[in-house]
Amino acid sequence: MLKRAVCFVVLSLMSASVVCAESSRPMLTLENRFPEQWQVEAGVYGSYEDYDEDEKNNLVDHTAYWGSPYVRVGLLDRLAATLKVPYGSTSMKVGEDGTGLGDVVLGLQFLAYEDIFHYPFIIPHVEARLKTGDEEKGLGDGANSLTCGLSVGSVMYDCVTIIVDGRYKFIENVTENYSVGGSIIWDLDEQFALLAEGYIGSMKREDAEDVLRPIYGQAGMVYRATECLDIGLYGGGGKDGAPSVNTTLKVSYTF
Repeated sequence: MLKRAVCFVVLSLMSASVVCAESSRPMLTLENRFPEQWQVEAGVYGSYEDYDEDEKNNLVDHTAYWGSPYVRVGLLDRLAATLKVPYGSTSMKVGEDGTGLGDVVLGLQFLAYEDIFHYPFIIPHVEARLKTGDEEKGLGDGANSLTCGLSVGSVMYDCVTIIVDGRYKFIENVTENYSVGGSIIWDLDEQFALLAEGYIGSMKREDAEDVLRPIYGQAGMVYRATECLDIGLYGGGGKDGAPSVNTTLKVSYTF
């Protein structure tokens, strides 16, 4: 009897250990894929960014390479906490180049609603960005900030997910800073998906002459290598404060 009980517990733990949550695939919106309670999603973003100069809005021409480890932990079945710790290297056209810690980001994501079929869904989210990066070296904003957002999505034809996301960023010396983004995800099968996404925004700095209206778009692909491992590749570009060129590799593992 005792041997049977031990075997049952071992098999149960083994079965539980291979149940992996699916990571959110878009980068500019949020998808209703959440880790279960106390489940951990860990990964890293590796990216290259190039920014054009804009004298009227105090934007300096520079490039940056980033390696950004992150974790997302399920606090409840529908509530997740996130932590991102970027480390980068910048090359400034004017000013001092730098290598070091960027702005650390803490966040909460809440799946407030989803239908019995998992769509439509509504996800409020909030991020606190800490001024841990050196602004003069292009490693940070130079001020603490808080971004509040809402992602709303649904599914069409059982394989196309459409998400719209609105955000407002509260930051010192900026009188307005909001954006509206969107993502379209096409699941070709259970392992591979293509996506297209972008955003438009509006930002007015107190020390700038004009209102900055960034616009950005990118395409990507995500491959589910195993039940727990996702690999995504993204690339795009924009203007007016958004990176003119941006490429990102994202690797995530859930355990």
